[in-house]
Amino acid sequence: MSTAPWRALLVDDERLAGKRLTTLLAAHPELQVAGEARDLATARALLAELKPEVVFLDVHLPPENGFDLLPAIPATTEVIFVTAHDGFAVRAFEANALDYLLKPVLPTRLARSVDRLLRRRQSSSPFPSSASNSPIPTAPALPRLGPGDPLLLRDGRQWHKLEIAAVAAICGEGTYTRLYTTAGGSLLQLRTLAQWTALLPEEQFVRVSRSILVNLQQVERLETINRDQANLHLRGQPQPLELGRVASQELRTALRKTIGANG
Repeated sequence: MSTAPWRALLVDDERLAGKRLTTLLAAHPELQVAGEARDLATARALLAELKPEVVFLDVHLPPENGFDLLPAIPATTEVIFVTAHDGFAVRAFEANALDYLLKPVLPTRLARSVDRLLRRRQSSSPFPSSASNSPIPTAPALPRLGPGDPLLLRDGRQWHKLEIAAVAAICGEGTYTRLYTTAGGSLLQLRTLAQWTALLPEEQFVRVSRSILVNLQQVERLETINRDQANLHLRGQPQPLELGRVASQELRTALRKTIGANG
């Protein structure tokens, strides 16, 4: 027995952006574009009329913004933000948005969002309420990122946007992890190494030990110190990371596989 497609409502003040998203969604028969709105007044009317299961919502909708529509969206309706503005991602996830896509939307990135929608449909758990006090989704609940996707990282009271390629390695520090960048710095994050492993591109990052995740593309050299120790030199980092024998072997194996795949 086939399942009826999810009804989708697109809310974007730019006609061409809406047309492009409609074209991309045509590759996903699990979704059906039931309506489009160029402003929030129309969006509110279509929400009541169409009762969509998912809303693709832009942020910039003058004279209002996409967040002004959230009170009108039922708790059982999923929200995916689609915007050219990367500064609202934290606020979006605080509002329990399912995903946050940056324009121009890549087909592969949209596919991950649709996959998450399908997994949500298949789940026996109820839909989360936007008005509930549930925590911000943790990393494993998010779709796995692609090499071109940005990271939003908190450093004290500030948020930083960082390209995945700029992450050299991530090391566990108790319940925290320290992210080392190719610019030579580091950021302490409240996210476990297992969460990072589930989030970052698996073809690019390898977990060489219980406490170290390495970006293979940022390895400069692996220096053998003795039978049980090696120093991992990473691009941009002034100090090497110390690896034990098993971690060194894991890294060498991963590097050989990468060279073989690219050769």
